Amino acid sequence: MNLKPALLLGILDCGFFKPYPLQQRVLTSFLQGRDVVVQSPNRTGKKTTFALTVLQNIDASNSECQALILVPFKESAQEVQRVIQTVGKFTEAKCHVSVGGTNIINDMMGLNRGRHIVVGTTGRICDMISRRSLRTHDIKTFVMNDADELLMRGLSDQMYEILKNLPERVQMVVAAKTISSKVFGLMRHFMRDPVRLTIEAGVEEEKPDLSGVRQFFVTVDIKEQKLRKLCDLLTDIRAEQSVIFCNTRDEVDILVRQLRQPTVAGIHGHMHQNDRDAVFERFHNGAFPVLVTTER
Repeated sequence: MNLKPALLLGILDCGFFKPYPLQQRVLTSFLQGRDVVVQSPNRTGKKTTFALTVLQNIDASNSECQALILVPFKESAQEVQRVIQTVGKFTEAKCHVSVGGTNIINDMMGLNRGRHIVVGTTGRICDMISRRSLRTHDIKTFVMNDADELLMRGLSDQMYEILKNLPERVQMVVAAKTISSKVFGLMRHFMRDPVRLTIEAGVEEEKPDLSGVRQFFVTVDIKEQKLRKLCDLLTDIRAEQSVIFCNTRDEVDILVRQLRQPTVAGIHGHMHQNDRDAVFERFHNGAFPVLVTTER
């Protein structure tokens, strides 16, 4: 596929020897200079696809931002950055995350130092452009992940403001689970004859390997018994690490207090972003085995 040698080294270092069908189809069209619209469910290699797409197009000798990736949530931005840094570890490309809930001054300073790739949420990216900390004149690649989610969240005005600030010849990659009327409007107004690729859910080659996964549920008739049952499960399963999802942020705080163990921590949206990052990083590094969290 004529990818850069340093990028190929990163791919091989990750243990990837054959691209997912989504990656092959998107990269082939992208390397031909086409705009691309991808309709795809989760777990089809989208984040790695975005990483390869933008890294292939980066000129490391130019410190200006050359690729912009929009995602709907802070955690998504951090995950995309990790994938870019992993796959691009042998390149000289620098990636910056710009999301709400973080210190604006630090964000501006990071951007002003020069970053080849910026991953962020709509509101913060729009703010950084208006403050002229994020300069868009050298952007060659623009990626929208979960475009349907981005456009459903009442952010259309900010989205279009960002798009109007991009160079006329920017190459676009738009990914969505469903192609809604708003996504169609985006394609019609801002994309140039895009290639539309569809990866159907349930295609055998797209399924993750779940052969080692067991799923079960425990029925609890009395709400007060849930905590005891949960403690029994954590003891019996003996997993190295566990994630417990709660419906609300208050439930996260209550459950962390009820478990009363130094090996348990919780994160949710009411926490400061730096605190959330610190907790997640410690969990990621194995500092404690149980993380209690909300879905977003």
